[in-house]
Amino acid sequence: MSSHSTINRNFQMIMHRPFEPIFSRKGPSGERFDIPKKFFGPRYQDISDKLIELHKKLSGPLIPVKDIKLPDLKFASRLGRMEMFTPCIPIHRKVADKLVDLLMGCLDIDELQAMAIYMRDRVNPYCFNYALTIAILHRSDTKFVDIPYCYELFPEKFITAEMFSKIRQESGAIPQGSRIPILQPLALTANFANVEQKCAYFREDFLLNLSYWNWNIMYPAGITNPKVLYKDRRGELYFYYHHQILARYNAERLCNNLHRVQPLSNLREPIPEGYFSKLDSQVGGNAYPPRFKNTVLKDLRRESQELHFDLYLVERWIDRITDAITVGFIINDKGERVSLKNNNGINILGDLIQSSLASANRYFYGDLGNMGKLFIAFSHDSYNKHLESFGILADNATALRDPLFYRWHARLNELFMMHKNTLPSYTQDELSFPGITLQGLGIEKFPDSNNENELLTHWQQVDADTGPGLNFSSPGGVFVRLTHLDHRPFKIKLKIKNEMRSAALVCVRLFLIPEYNDCGLKMNFNELREFAIEIDRFVTKIEPGLSSVTRKSEDSSIVRIRDKKKTKNIFCRSGWPGHLLIPKGDPDGKKFILFGILTDYLRDHIYTKQDGDGCEVGSLYYGLFREKFPDKRPMGFPFDRRAHFHIEQLTDFLLPNMKCTSVTIRNKLEILSP
Repeated sequence: MSSHSTINRNFQMIMHRPFEPIFSRKGPSGERFDIPKKFFGPRYQDISDKLIELHKKLSGPLIPVKDIKLPDLKFASRLGRMEMFTPCIPIHRKVADKLVDLLMGCLDIDELQAMAIYMRDRVNPYCFNYALTIAILHRSDTKFVDIPYCYELFPEKFITAEMFSKIRQESGAIPQGSRIPILQPLALTANFANVEQKCAYFREDFLLNLSYWNWNIMYPAGITNPKVLYKDRRGELYFYYHHQILARYNAERLCNNLHRVQPLSNLREPIPEGYFSKLDSQVGGNAYPPRFKNTVLKDLRRESQELHFDLYLVERWIDRITDAITVGFIINDKGERVSLKNNNGINILGDLIQSSLASANRYFYGDLGNMGKLFIAFSHDSYNKHLESFGILADNATALRDPLFYRWHARLNELFMMHKNTLPSYTQDELSFPGITLQGLGIEKFPDSNNENELLTHWQQVDADTGPGLNFSSPGGVFVRLTHLDHRPFKIKLKIKNEMRSAALVCVRLFLIPEYNDCGLKMNFNELREFAIEIDRFVTKIEPGLSSVTRKSEDSSIVRIRDKKKTKNIFCRSGWPGHLLIPKGDPDGKKFILFGILTDYLRDHIYTKQDGDGCEVGSLYYGLFREKFPDKRPMGFPFDRRAHFHIEQLTDFLLPNMKCTSVTIRNKLEILSP
C-alpha cells in the first residue's frame, strides 16, 4: 500500500487537466502513469505501442498501475464525451450512478485508482469527475484524499469566456514565475440598466456557487449506493439549505432596494428575467446558452437525451404535493398513507421534491425539483431544433447565477412553508429555558467606530488558481483575481444569567433579520419568519450567576474553512462562504435585528465535531458526515412555524431566554487587495 501522500498525489494527477489524455505527463517533475496497453482510450488504441515506446524515452518517474478486470462501460456511451453533463437529466443520472457503483465497489485504493484511470478517457469528463468525487468522498478508505475544488478543475464554470481566453494567453505566453493574476471585473454579465445586476455580486460569487456544487456532491439526487443515499434528515436539509439561500438572497435584494423574490407560480406566463451568463464549456466548444427576456416555457422534446415531457407534468406534481400537504399525508409506493403531521413530515417532503432515491413515491409525486430546472434550462431550445445544450440553471456549479434559480426555489419553498403552517405553534415549554435568561445581546464596538451594534462590509479581492483546469497548456499556476463581498470580523457579546444551582450547557442560536420589508414597513412575526438568516449556533457552559460570552464571526458553525491547508477532506472544507456570512447592507446603514435564543443542550443533543475525524464543518447547512444531524430541533427553529395568534410582533414572541437587538449593516465603498 502506498503512502497517503503518494495516493493523494496520484488522485490529484487523475483529476487535474480533465481533458488531457491520462497517459500524458501530469506532475511537476514529469510524472506519468505506466498504464497497460488495454487501458488506452479508443482514440489511442491503434497507436498505443508507439505511445508506450515514446514515454519510455521521456524523463520523469513512472507510476505503476494495478492490472484489473476491466468493466463494461458501454452504458456510459449514452452520454457522449463532448456533451454537457447535468444530474438533472435522468439518463445522465443513470450513467453517473453506474460509474459511482463501479468506483464504490473497488476492493482497495489501488483498484480504485486503476478503475479511475481506465474510465477517465472513456467517459464524459464532467460526469467522470462528478462520480469520482462522490466515490472518494463516501469511501471509508479515501478520507485523506485532497479532492480538488470544482473551480480548479473546471474554471470555465466560474469565470467568463473573456477572462478564460486571457488566462490561456497568460499560460501560453508567460513563463511560470512571471505570471500575474488576471483581473475579472465585478460587474461583467450585464450593466445596471438591468436591475437584477444589483445582486449579481451574490449570485455570481464563485465560492457560493462552489458551495452549492459541494452540497449536491454530498446529497446527490439519483445515486443509489446506500452509503451515498441514506443520510440523516437529508430531505429536511434540502428544504432548509435552499430556504436559507432564499432568505439571504432576499436580504441582499432589500439592501439594494429591490423587491423580494417573486415565486415562479405560473409556468405558462412569459418570464421577464433574461440572463446571459458569458460562460463557455470546454466540451464541444459550446457556450452556455442565454435566456432572452419574456421567454415562454414549452414542452420538452429532446429525443437524443430521452426527454419527452409535457409541462403539465410539473403542474400535476405540484398539485399532488399540494393536495398531500392539505390532507396531511402522502401515499408511498406501497399504497400506504404516511403522515406529514409531525417533525418528520418536512423530511418526507424534501425527499419528494428533490426526488432523490429516498423519495417515498417518485412515480406519483415525480421529479419536481430537477425537472422544473430542466424546463427552464432548455427553454431556449425545448425541441432541440438548434442542437443547443442546456442553460446554466441545470448545472449545479452555475445554477445560483441565474435569477430564475431563486424564483423556482421560492415556488418550492411555498410548498414547504405551506406544510410548516399546518403544524401546531410551539408551546412555551418548547420555547423556554427555565432558569436561564439572556440579559444582553449585541455587537462589540469596533475600535475606530463610535457606533454601537454596527457591522461593516466591504469588497475584497482574492486570487483563484485555474492551472489544474487548463488543458494542453504550460504547467504551473495561472490566477484570476476575483472581487467579492466581505465583512470586517466582528464579535457578538452575550450576557447570560444562570439562576440554577449548577452549571448549564446552553445552545446559542443567532439570527439576523431585516427590520423592514420591501415596502418599507416593519415586518410582523409571521412575515419575518421567511427572512430569518441563521448566522451561528454553538454550545457554551454557563456557571451559576451572570456570565459574559463572546463569539467571533470567524468561528461560526455555518461557514466553511477558508484555509485549504487546515484539512484535505472536501466535506470538512464545505459550508457557507465566510465572506457572505452577513448581508451587504448599504452605505447609509441598513437596519437588521440580531435575535438570540438559548435552548437546553441536554435536550437538543448537539455535537459540534465529527466524531473520529476531528472534522469541523458548516454543519447547519451540511449536516455531519456519517452521523446524525447535530440537533434534535426542527431546522430553522424557532422561526419554522407560525406563532400563536395573539403574537403579532417579534417583541411579543420574546421569553426570558430570548433577546433581540437592532443592528446596522454599513457597506464601505472600498476594494481591498489580496
